Amino acid sequence: MLRSLLVLLSIFAFFLVACTPPEPPRVTPVMQKEIDSLFKDAIVEVKKETDSLCLILTQDIIESVKDSIIQVRLEERKKRLGF
Repeated sequence: MLRSLLVLLSIFAFFLVACTPPEPPRVTPVMQKEIDSLFKDAIVEVKKETDSLCLILTQDIIESVKDSIIQVRLEERKKRLGF
């Protein structure tokens, strides 16, 4: 009985130790420089794209606002002239 209990405890202890998650990989300084340079390149590209999109959206918004202002002014003129 004691022997089977020891065997069970030994198996249980083995699985407790064996089932731990592996350590995350370590990043070497060379790898970190590579990651940083890739990140910097990606940021430059993303900045170009976002700047372009902002310019397009700003132009669209300005055109829309301009059209709205013109429409309001035309309606005001029509009311003043009695049309």
